[in-house]
Amino acid sequence: MPSYCFDLFWQHGGGLKRNKSILAWWSVWAAVVWGIWTQRNDIKFNMKNIDSEGVLDAAKYKAWSWCKAYFRNFDASLYVWNLQPLDCLHYIGWK
Repeated sequence: MPSYCFDLFWQHGGGLKRNKSILAWWSVWAAVVWGIWTQRNDIKFNMKNIDSEGVLDAAKYKAWSWCKAYFRNFDASLYVWNLQPLDCLHYIGWK
């Protein structure tokens, strides 16, 4: 496990060869971290219960919407993104 969050962030470009794919993968990482952070705040400050499925769904949607907004060639529907997100990430780099 990396000792710094920054190192963990940079590790997530690992097996991707294209710059666009790496940027898309980082958006997934950021969406997951953001979802965990907001869930933690809801539990701590708003006395809500843990909702791991909600965190995952929110992260999927946020990453998809960021990719949709950033990459002009990203045409995957949310349905396809939910079924095969890794294929969609690799596809971004090839267009």
